Amino acid sequence: KKKKKKKKKKKKRRRAGGGGERGRDNKPLNTYIYNHSNAGVAMVLRERTLYSVYQPIIDHGNHSILGYEALSRPHICGQVISPDRWFQSAILQNLYLEVDSLAVETAISSVCDSPLANATLFVNVMPATLLEQGFIVRLFQWVSMHNLSPKQIVIEIVEYMAYDLPALTYILHELQNEGMRIALDDLNLAKVHLTDSRIFEPNYVKLDHSIARGIAVSQHKQEHLRLLMSTLPWMDRVIIEGVENEEDLIYIQQKGIQYSQGYYWGRPLTVHQMPWLLGKIALQRHQLYLLFLNRERSEVRQSILEKSKQIDLNLLAYHAFQQDI
Repeated sequence: KKKKKKKKKKKKRRRAGGGGERGRDNKPLNTYIYNHSNAGVAMVLRERTLYSVYQPIIDHGNHSILGYEALSRPHICGQVISPDRWFQSAILQNLYLEVDSLAVETAISSVCDSPLANATLFVNVMPATLLEQGFIVRLFQWVSMHNLSPKQIVIEIVEYMAYDLPALTYILHELQNEGMRIALDDLNLAKVHLTDSRIFEPNYVKLDHSIARGIAVSQHKQEHLRLLMSTLPWMDRVIIEGVENEEDLIYIQQKGIQYSQGYYWGRPLTVHQMPWLLGKIALQRHQLYLLFLNRERSEVRQSILEKSKQIDLNLLAYHAFQQDI
């Protein structure tokens, strides 16, 4: 009887120790991030093994590309590390300033002497980094050094850690006065208090990607969006992320959202993979789809042919540059 009781206690301890998301080695995720990325953060910082990819943000009204979000891809020995885990691990080690500095400088320097040199860049920065002395000075130095204008830069405040927007307002106003723009990232109903115009007016507000995915067929997400949009004071500044198909895109356009971002318009690509050209092709493809919906009208048929030729020429140019034809 005594032996049986001991076994039961051991089983209870095992169950109490488990639960939650786990890593590949079956350790809890927090342990997995810390133990496996501790050295990874330091190594990437030391070797500067991080590159940037760029994803287009589309203006529905003008059928044009508003700008590109720069996303970081840290890697070690050719293996890409999960960016979210890498940044989270940096925060645990109090290295947020160092990783943000590397990411921002890389995002800006990588577009130098490329077709994105004149584009608007959305650059992710953690709030704590903006509060660090000297970061703003270095930010403007990087912009000037690589022949960009402050007007091209949109600082996208990312929430890897909670932050107090009022504490940031002085710095954000300073950036806006120098020509840069500000975007609040991953907004949802839980974070709508950040859009209080009495505190600060961002240039753009980005809605969390989970809202857009499947919204055309989800009444719950449609209601979430309706409540969110009724609360926001700036309808013309909303960018919705996570758009992946035609149905979701049409739905959000019908609701008056002017800007969107997601795999429908193109995956994040390096400068050498020409995201500007693929973004243009995605726009033309969408315009062709809209023309096709009105194909019964005789004047539209010629436009369909012309748009098809434009897409063919851009695809030919893309594959020629990639040297795969």
